[in-house]
Amino acid sequence: MVPNHIDLQENNIYVDTTSGSLVGICGWKDTEVSPFGMSLGGLEAMLGIRRVSVGYTYLPNQQALRDVFWAAFKELMKGYDDRVEVATIAGLFLNNGFQHDEHGNTIPAQEGSDDLIFLDAVILGNSSSQ
Repeated sequence: MVPNHIDLQENNIYVDTTSGSLVGICGWKDTEVSPFGMSLGGLEAMLGIRRVSVGYTYLPNQQALRDVFWAAFKELMKGYDDRVEVATIAGLFLNNGFQHDEHGNTIPAQEGSDDLIFLDAVILGNSSSQ
């Protein structure tokens, strides 16, 4: 169990524009303690673009970027195993498969919602353009 940033998106990651080095990560307000990997689904969000009424579109070089990320990740994480991938998928479903109603109750995401369109793209490969 580790602290996980549950909204790890590109707007919460600061990078030095000259060196490309990570400077910091902000938006830790909703951090939760959960299995390692639960927030790694944010990678998928950074490999494409969500467009209202269009859906989710992967970048043309998304597979090459994904391969570079996972190769570096596995090199640095000597104890890596498939549980990280399971936690990543679980995190994607928990973060995108539910929404809140007008009373603040958690309910399943509605058919046609941006979150389900995103899940359809990243889990089933049905992006609006690949």
